[in-house]
Amino acid sequence: MLALNFVRPNLKTFAAGAGGYVALWLIGIVVAPYCVQKFIVQPNELALETPYLSIQLTIRDNLTIWMQFRNVLRRLAGPDA
Repeated sequence: MLALNFVRPNLKTFAAGAGGYVALWLIGIVVAPYCVQKFIVQPNELALETPYLSIQLTIRDNLTIWMQFRNVLRRLAGPDA
């Protein structure tokens, strides 16, 4: 539509092209993410995030065990180490 405006300029063609551009922009920026969040992510949120949460919890537990082991080694080494 905007290309047609260069060949035959008039306000209606420009308004239609600009309005179409704004409508597509709103659909892409506002409507599509809202629909994805509302109909795909929200109903399955726990199922989608469970694998990542279990990995994070495993890493946290391993780090906690390592830190406890490091503290034991420091205590065994004494205050001079």
